[in-house]
Amino acid sequence: MSDVINKAVTNVGTGTIISDIANTNMENLTTNPTTQAGGVLLPEQSRQFLDYIFDQMVLGNDGRRQVMRANTAEFDKIQVGTRLIRKASQASDSVFNADTNTSATYVNRGAQFTKVEIVTTKFRLDYELSTEGLEDNIEGAALEDHIVRLMASQFGNDLEDIAINGQATDASTASYAGVFYPYTLDGFVTLADGAAGGTHFGTAATVTTASQYFTAATTSGALKSGSAIAFFEALYNALGRKYKARRGELKFYASTKNIQTLLTDLRTIGSGGVPEDIASGVLRGTPARVGGPSGMTTSIFGIPVMEVPLYPDHFVDLTFPQNRIWGFQRDVTVHREFKPKKDTIEYTVYVRMGLNIEELSAMAKANAATG
Repeated sequence: MSDVINKAVTNVGTGTIISDIANTNMENLTTNPTTQAGGVLLPEQSRQFLDYIFDQMVLGNDGRRQVMRANTAEFDKIQVGTRLIRKASQASDSVFNADTNTSATYVNRGAQFTKVEIVTTKFRLDYELSTEGLEDNIEGAALEDHIVRLMASQFGNDLEDIAINGQATDASTASYAGVFYPYTLDGFVTLADGAAGGTHFGTAATVTTASQYFTAATTSGALKSGSAIAFFEALYNALGRKYKARRGELKFYASTKNIQTLLTDLRTIGSGGVPEDIASGVLRGTPARVGGPSGMTTSIFGIPVMEVPLYPDHFVDLTFPQNRIWGFQRDVTVHREFKPKKDTIEYTVYVRMGLNIEELSAMAKANAATG
C-alpha cells in the first residue's frame, strides 16, 4: 500500500475524538479518549505520534527536525564568507587588493544574516473499516488497533515520499503512479534544483555529465554499470572546497538500485578494480536495523553512502544531514466517526509538514533529468 496521503483543504470540520497515544507501540489507539476537544492530540501525544512516524522513515531520521508552533517558521543563518585575510602593512591601514592590483584601505568584513523560511502544508489520511470486518476476523476487537498501526506506518512512508519526490504542481502528469508525488509540496529533489527561493539560498553544485554516468537523461535513468565509482568521485569533486574541510560530516544519498550498482562495481577485483580488503569492507557496509525502516549504509572514499529506498534512480546527492530541514507543526488532529448509513467507522488524520534546504551551495547533486 502506498500513496494514501492527500493534500488537505483549509476548512475542516470537527469529528469524534480517538484515544491518547500512550507509547510508541501505538497501543490503545482506538479507546480511552483523552484528547482535547475537536480531535487535536495533546502536546505529548502529538510528539509521540510524530516520533512513531519518524521511526518508519529512513531520510527522516537523518535530517534536522524542527517542531513548529505555527504554520510558518523562520530560522536564522549567519555567513562570514571566505578568503577574508589580507597581508598587513607596517604602520598603515592599506592592503594590496589582488582584484584591482592596487593598494587600498582595508574594508572591514562582517557577518551576513539571512533567514530560512519553512511554510507547512496540511496533509490528510482517510480510511474506513466496516463493522463486519471488525467483527468477522481472528483478531476480534484488536483488529482496529492493528490496522491503525499499519496506517500510521504507511503515513510515515508517504510523508517521506512527499519530502523526497513531492511537487507543489505537476502540469505534465497528474498520476500518483509516476516518479513524483504531485500536488503536494516541493520535495528535496525539486528544492535541490533551485526551487528553494532562488539565489538567496545559493546554488547546488551539479554533475552535468548525465549521459556519461546515467543510462538515460530522463527520470527513468539510473547509474550505468561500471561507472558508479567514477561518478561518486565526480560528485565529491563538484562540491565546494570550503565544505570539504568537514569531510567527516558529509554523506552520499542514493536509491537502492544505484547502491546495488555501486556495490557491483566494487566487487571487481584485480585489473582496474580495488584492493580486496577495501572492497570487502565496503560491500559489508552497515545493514539496516531489524524491524525498522530499510536502508543500509556503506562507504566510498571514506564518506558514508546511505541507501534511501524512496529516492528516485535518476537523482544522487552529497550534503550534510543537517542541511535538510523538516518542519512539523505540533498539533496532530485525529478523527474517528461512525457512519450509520454505511455501517462503517471512518478515520481522518491531519498533519502539517514543511521542508527546506538550509544552504544549497553545501550540496552537490546529479539529476539525470535536469542536469
